[in-house]
Amino acid sequence: MRRARVVHHAGAAWAAAVAGAWLVAASCRTTRDAPLPALLADPTSAAAAPSSAYVADPAIRVGVRVGVEHASISAPSGVLVRGTAAGENVALLRSLPRASFEPAGPAGRLRLLETGDELERALVLPADAAELLSADATPYRGVMEVLPAEGALVTVVNVVQLEDYLRGVVPNELAPEAFPQIEALKAQAVAARSYVLAHLGDYRSRGYDVCATAACQVYRGPASEHRLTDRAVLETRGIVATWRGRAIHAFYTSTCGGHTEAGTAVFGDRAPYLRGVACPTERPLADDSADRGGRWEVRLTPGDVARAVARYGSVGQVLDLVPNRVGVSGRVVELRVVGSEGQLDLLGQRVRLGLGLRESLFVLRKESSANGVLERFVITGKGWGHGVGLCQVGASGMARAGASFEDILKHYYTGVAIGSLQPASLTPSRAAS
Repeated sequence: MRRARVVHHAGAAWAAAVAGAWLVAASCRTTRDAPLPALLADPTSAAAAPSSAYVADPAIRVGVRVGVEHASISAPSGVLVRGTAAGENVALLRSLPRASFEPAGPAGRLRLLETGDELERALVLPADAAELLSADATPYRGVMEVLPAEGALVTVVNVVQLEDYLRGVVPNELAPEAFPQIEALKAQAVAARSYVLAHLGDYRSRGYDVCATAACQVYRGPASEHRLTDRAVLETRGIVATWRGRAIHAFYTSTCGGHTEAGTAVFGDRAPYLRGVACPTERPLADDSADRGGRWEVRLTPGDVARAVARYGSVGQVLDLVPNRVGVSGRVVELRVVGSEGQLDLLGQRVRLGLGLRESLFVLRKESSANGVLERFVITGKGWGHGVGLCQVGASGMARAGASFEDILKHYYTGVAIGSLQPASLTPSRAAS
């Protein structure tokens, strides 16, 4: 196979020197066998080295800017951009103050605006290994990949070491200012670590493992890090919750209204550790009771319901809502929408998402006009979230009562083992039978 040519911009010697310094520094924090400076022995391999070569195992690929029209990546001392010229067997190395990308036509390519290069994809490193990269002004640890995305857009992927990833997740999923109990934060760290390992590759077709939003786990990088959650991540480093040797689907929810729900009822996930359990220690904060654990009420007109469920189907004019089935916790896990043109059954998560509710733990009543015309549905509930797995407010209550993070995890995830990361746990698991 013909080897690729390597093209450097003006000042190539300086760029190579900076790249070498970056790799020497990076090699000090990697667990790989091959010394990273060896990548520069052959400029071709240096330019073509995968992003994972610069980040210690296990590395997580997080879609931090997904399907955007433009992306800009920078670092205080500038950046190094590596990639392959579109349509050519040419490896490129560029050193720039910043790197800005946009789609290059409909052919699935990128344009590096500072140079005009068209690339298949790009890897961006900070010129100084001690500095952080920023993607559109948000700083991140690790390195960045920029990929073409569907619809003539681009996606920025942060390739980051697992423990560094968790430092940017845990404070966003369990706020340390509101819930400072260290054992609860440690339980959250283990749950988040287990969750991401169980879901590696969920978005592989889009070029990353997990997203950075609540659809996966909220990840905001170093700007959100906190001393308490950093401590929780450090003190549980490498610890995961497993079932039969694999990381579990460690779902967690904000507050569960006193009882969690079985995974099969909400997600169709039959994993035996996702059982509904009582949560007697759940206690809302005094100044936040309306949002966490307190009761809430939603009033929806028939028209509101029709518009809300339209993503799942149309039934014409809404005539009734009928809870067909409840789960072990009392949550509505099957709701029938009856209309003038048919009916629609919402199952599991679709009950909550379809109606735009905080939770599916609710009761409903109907209000009609004096002449019997249905005017609105009044839905009264409690809790916030999907209700499966670890209850974050309940975990905080258990920690206040003296429970360890292991106690908390084993309460919410029935029958799991808590231990150090093993190679088998890196294999993404699917719903257990």
